[in-house]
Amino acid sequence: MGKSKGKSRSKRAPNRLEHLNTVPDVVDIVVELPGAGGETIELRCVSTDTLVDVRLMLSELPATCHLTSYSLKHAVRGDGLKRDLEVVSLKPNRVAIVEEPYASARASMAQVRRFADLFTATNLIGGVAAKKPKPSNSWLCDSTDKQKLSSLTPSKIKNAGTKSGGMWEEPLLDEFYSYFSFGDVPSPAADVCVVRVAEGEEGNGEEREPSSFSMEVEVTGHEGRTYRVAASPGGFSLADGEKKEEACHGTLVELMREASPEDFGPRYAALMAGFKGRNQFGNPPLGLRCNTWAVPPCLSEQPERRTVLPTENVAYQGDNGGILTDRERDWHGEFVRNAAMPGSNPAERVARDHKVFLLHSHFVDTAIITACGRPVAPEAKAEGEGEGEREEAVHKAKNLSIRAKREPSVLSADCGSSTKMSNEERFTKSEAALVKGLLADENTIARDVAALGRVQIHFNGRSIQVEADEAAPEPAEAWPADQEPALQQTSALNVHCLREFFHADAASFEKGASHAELAEILGEAVFEEDLTPPKLRWEIVFSWMQHLKNPPTEGPGSLPVKYGLNRRLLLGKESRSSGTKEGEAELRAKLGEEDWNQLAKLNIGLHRKEVVQLMAECNRYYAEIALPRIIHDFGSLELSPIDGQTLTDFMHSRGINVRHIGRLAILSKSLMHIHSLCIQEMVVRAAKRVFRVIMSKCADMSDKAAALAGSLNALLGSEGSACGSELWDWIHRFVKKRFDFELAANVRSEIRHVALLRDLCQRVGIEITSRSYDFCSEAPFAPKDIVAAIPVCKHIQFTSADGRQLLEQAKAALDKGKLDEAVTTSTSALSKMCAVCGSHSHATANAFSLLAVVLYHTGDFLQAAIYQQKALAVNEREYGLDHPDTIKSYGDLAVFFYRLQHTELALHYVSRALYLLHLTCGADHPNTAATYINVAMMEESLDNVHVALRYLQEALHCNQKLLGIDHVQTAASYHAIAIALSLMDPPLYMLS
Repeated sequence: MGKSKGKSRSKRAPNRLEHLNTVPDVVDIVVELPGAGGETIELRCVSTDTLVDVRLMLSELPATCHLTSYSLKHAVRGDGLKRDLEVVSLKPNRVAIVEEPYASARASMAQVRRFADLFTATNLIGGVAAKKPKPSNSWLCDSTDKQKLSSLTPSKIKNAGTKSGGMWEEPLLDEFYSYFSFGDVPSPAADVCVVRVAEGEEGNGEEREPSSFSMEVEVTGHEGRTYRVAASPGGFSLADGEKKEEACHGTLVELMREASPEDFGPRYAALMAGFKGRNQFGNPPLGLRCNTWAVPPCLSEQPERRTVLPTENVAYQGDNGGILTDRERDWHGEFVRNAAMPGSNPAERVARDHKVFLLHSHFVDTAIITACGRPVAPEAKAEGEGEGEREEAVHKAKNLSIRAKREPSVLSADCGSSTKMSNEERFTKSEAALVKGLLADENTIARDVAALGRVQIHFNGRSIQVEADEAAPEPAEAWPADQEPALQQTSALNVHCLREFFHADAASFEKGASHAELAEILGEAVFEEDLTPPKLRWEIVFSWMQHLKNPPTEGPGSLPVKYGLNRRLLLGKESRSSGTKEGEAELRAKLGEEDWNQLAKLNIGLHRKEVVQLMAECNRYYAEIALPRIIHDFGSLELSPIDGQTLTDFMHSRGINVRHIGRLAILSKSLMHIHSLCIQEMVVRAAKRVFRVIMSKCADMSDKAAALAGSLNALLGSEGSACGSELWDWIHRFVKKRFDFELAANVRSEIRHVALLRDLCQRVGIEITSRSYDFCSEAPFAPKDIVAAIPVCKHIQFTSADGRQLLEQAKAALDKGKLDEAVTTSTSALSKMCAVCGSHSHATANAFSLLAVVLYHTGDFLQAAIYQQKALAVNEREYGLDHPDTIKSYGDLAVFFYRLQHTELALHYVSRALYLLHLTCGADHPNTAATYINVAMMEESLDNVHVALRYLQEALHCNQKLLGIDHVQTAASYHAIAIALSLMDPPLYMLS
């Protein structure tokens, strides 16, 4: 109010989504297909989408998935619409596809790559798993018309799931890619091979003039005939044809339809029909990336037959994704300049955070690719190397400082970068973490230049630390904001593309497993008397501050609501009374006058304390409140980790050091799933040390694979496996020494083998063959099963701090049933995430997922399904086929499709979610029990009540065992069983 028009414009946020306070709308876009038929398809977009999203949707539909070189035309806006144009600006909502000539050899190669990718699901990722019979052996299956409700005694229900011995079996790893497979559909093409590429002069990009180039491609049909195809700017034609110009086709699919109408045509039509029959809303298995620890069959073949998925195959000019450029930039200087930007209000923080996100994304991708592509030390020195030979090798490249060394070659219970610090250095770091936590706010991470400019990588026995070079020269001109590489890319970096294969020839492939390296390493293991104490994390100080300002009303550290506004004063009473003038003077000197005044205004009594006092009180909060509090949140299912990585992330977000996971295991004995997950994580961290030493000591890649296979046999094989007893004895000692926890004697037989294997592969950085392993044998693994080494990267995941806070508020509002508040808050969170991170980032996918769940609870199932599909596309393609967020998206989308009356499609998605949950956390987990209830709900709608009862029986047994008979999830199981009984014919229980 009262401001001039010019001033108002100068204060605008950089993105219109910053002030979006309404739920994004579904926008229907009609797309006219090329050709004389005038056919159209309708896309259901979201108001936050751009034409980039429209192109992604077109690439997933059977009618348009084969097109790569085209532009979009609008009746009002004209030809050649820009890709960043928002769909809400298209009035009318109708665009037309206009096929364009191929402007370069790269554009033509993109068409070849897409053509090969169309058949990935039929010939590269294995077959379709055989359908298993649905379980129906419920304890209610023998019910008769005369059975009364009184016969369903509490003891009978309490023993649900035990009478038949349970229905869960450990998942088969060879079925991992079956979900994406169309192996039962004959492939239209057996092989696509690029024979020759001749680059020409580049055309004028502004006028879209194609360059002169030529290319030859061989397409082998299913019948064995080879078609030689010539590519030119005008399209594709048969190389042996007489009239090439007249026979040119815009795509390879069109050419092959004409060249092989009796073979290729029907097979291609059958494949597209299969895609549409699987899911009429898109999301076919196209553009698959090998971005997880279990590789598809095409990558685990012998070296001469090994095939990379087309999206990543260099023969088709596939790439790793990510944000890359040849132009150098001053990383450190730009981080410093961005940190100096104002951030006193949300609009300023959005502008600042957007620049930081773009810069940090570019920095991380450049750092990983630059570091992983540079050899560290002569491999010949790996065996028997001394301490002097393991000194850091420092390289400078692309304004990055790269420090690399071999991993330690001796097992030790003490590990980490702080082991060589003196006590004074350690106290100084703890003091810095304390100060950072006391002053933490929405600007803390964006202004942490040191953390933003650092990436830690463990890769194939090498430890690499990459930092932004502070001495880098400042560029002559600033990087234009509209030329940021992160704005041009929508595909995240797939670090699996940087893999180093263990096997280079057939002899290496046929080697036997070796145990000599493991025996030698275990014999040289060292157990220090005194371990380095865990470091103080600034997040725990921040959590302590939040606890003092807003104490919870229930759980550890809570005060009853009846105290009202005096709750905070009661918590801080002791703190204020013990302050001193000396402490005030010391804290003023360390914080500075302005920051000290901000701390004093909080009125929680910390501003007059000495640093030593503050550390002591923070440690007391850590032990007495923070650790019990996270267990309380695990029990209430506010936090529900399904694997070691999510457990670690939850701990770190609360400031809890993983060194205290043994304490969590003790506190969580009443929560069996958390207790077993803590034990699994301790075993993984112990085994990770062993495997990293093995990868460091072995020089030859084939020897490394043999040693890794022998070590996996010792870890996961049966009791009689070679070196198995010695390895597990060392793990017991390591866990006791490092985590102060005594593993049970039967932990080796009780641990979940596949879940342990998955976590270990992800932490060590190895890919294995996706086949079923016999863990009852002494040697389930062979060297040929160990496929490749991949980088394991650690760095800050930068997002919008305001957006994260709004997401937490939306979750809290949803839990309390405040749907209006949840809709508003989740919408605001989505707008901030889109404004800062763009629409294709992981953070934005989480915001879409939460908004979808909120809208589902309001009854808007259609929008919920659309938003969840967007989240699934990002999570599945960019962040991992078995990523925890991908699993959640599968499960949520299944429920949304069920509500939209697409029950068969819902069962398809929920079966994938259930398979991955069994893979990661097993049957004894609340998330698995909740998925059982969802499956039962879907089976009920298909009149398979007995099948539904079997799933409900298992869910009830699981919830009773994990959460107790008084938990709300157990009550939900009883309620679901009551509904199922009412649906039986005749009903065994009438709902009132």
